[in-house]
Amino acid sequence: MRGVGTHFINFEREGDMGIISKEKVKEQVDQALIKGFEIKPEQLQSSATVFGDLGLDSIDAVDLLVMLEDSLHVRVDPEEFSKIRTLQDTYDYVEKLVSASNRPPQEASP
Repeated sequence: MRGVGTHFINFEREGDMGIISKEKVKEQVDQALIKGFEIKPEQLQSSATVFGDLGLDSIDAVDLLVMLEDSLHVRVDPEEFSKIRTLQDTYDYVEKLVSASNRPPQEASP
């Protein structure tokens, strides 16, 4: 049985700014897929389709969504997440979430 737990991915902030690099995002997403979903490393091509090439199903997608929320401490928009088709889409979406979580809160206008 496949599944993923938050222990498979650890989005630790790097450096003084606490920013996660694109390479680190890719590495950590790949490790989550390898360990949590038994995906072979050679399958992890940016152009690989999540549901076709990687063989994830809708339950796996929900597990991945929950894992991302727990790991990034953010709310993943299920509608946006449902648009993901390729592994590159996944990397891009995670980078977007990480970038948004790195931004300082905006002050309210007077």
